[in-house]
Amino acid sequence: MGRDQEASAGTSTQRGLAPPRWLIVGIVLLTIVRLITAATAGFSEDDAYYRLWGLAPAWGYYDHAPMVGWWAWLGMAFAGDTVLGVRLLAPLATGFGSLVMWRMAALLFDDRTATRSVLAFNAMSLVAIGSVVQTPDVPALLFTGLALWALTEWLRGGGAHWWFVVGAMAGLGLLSKYSVLFLGAGICLWLLATARTGCTGDVAAMGRRIAGAGAVPACGRLECDPRLGVVCQAVRAAGSRARGDVTLSR
Repeated sequence: MGRDQEASAGTSTQRGLAPPRWLIVGIVLLTIVRLITAATAGFSEDDAYYRLWGLAPAWGYYDHAPMVGWWAWLGMAFAGDTVLGVRLLAPLATGFGSLVMWRMAALLFDDRTATRSVLAFNAMSLVAIGSVVQTPDVPALLFTGLALWALTEWLRGGGAHWWFVVGAMAGLGLLSKYSVLFLGAGICLWLLATARTGCTGDVAAMGRRIAGAGAVPACGRLECDPRLGVVCQAVRAAGSRARGDVTLSR
């Protein structure tokens, strides 16, 4: 099935472009509860560890990518050097990510499936716990979701500019957790396996665009880590190619 046909099929099953009001209110109330929980529960060992990172933001730390330290720094800038400051962005990111999930599922399926997906996601014990503490998984999950949402927007008829969003979010995800590297590999395999009509004949050019966009936030971190030197050279080479005159058909 061609991309235009898929876009038409996806549109025909949609009922709206925004979540139902009751779901939005529920997500807001749940986020407030999570913020209160984050503020009143004591520091865990990981929270205390990432607080130290937030006091000295850097391009990388001993055993993790830097995003969790940046998030702790940003949270403490708004809520002070407190347990809520360290955890502030985790509940907010989970609430925002729920809305992104609804949009993505609505584009791929329909409103009812999107609503059920959001309810199931927020009912998971892992999400319930992970949304009130600060760990690298929270930003990694958010940016992975944003990359997949941008990919869905392109699949359902969006322009080629969505690929820059995919690349940027994947790059930020890589700055959150190194395992997000497999996201880009998975997208490339999906493109090849399904022979997307919007990229056949120029898959290499598309890959350079994704790598070029992702290299903007990620390459600085890779440069600072000798363990990832080979990866850095590959990303830099792909980014330099992306600066050429590359076009992407829809």
